[in-house]
Amino acid sequence: MLIVSPEPGTGWPDGLLACLLGDPWSVRLAGAGTACPALELYEAGDLLDVVTATSVARTLLRGARATGSAAGPRAVAWGRVPASGLPPDVRFAGRRAAAQPAAVFLPGSWCWIAVADGRCTTVTASTGEESARRRLDRRRPCC
Repeated sequence: MLIVSPEPGTGWPDGLLACLLGDPWSVRLAGAGTACPALELYEAGDLLDVVTATSVARTLLRGARATGSAAGPRAVAWGRVPASGLPPDVRFAGRRAAAQPAAVFLPGSWCWIAVADGRCTTVTASTGEESARRRLDRRRPCC
């Protein structure tokens, strides 16, 4: 599993995480220097979710999507980092394919985003204490 995280005290350079995720996804880190920063996740310009830095609701796996683009099929999943502070092990699987590890990005200390290429139908996020699995929501190919 690939884990990419900015150095402590720094932020993501503009556009870097969006490039790592690929079309049609983009992100915006809002209020990075405040007490309650948030990560906004967009798909083709539509706001999908806002993940805030809170300890009230630590949902390990908040969402997952799959889509096609000119570059091919791709899947993305996101959630909150567990109380341990360690990112989960994230694996995507297809109808006929075994689960494969995903690249996991930490845009903030409170949230994670994972991506994988291919025709994926499910995602599993696991830590030593918990595991969450869900089917990927689908979006029609954008290109």
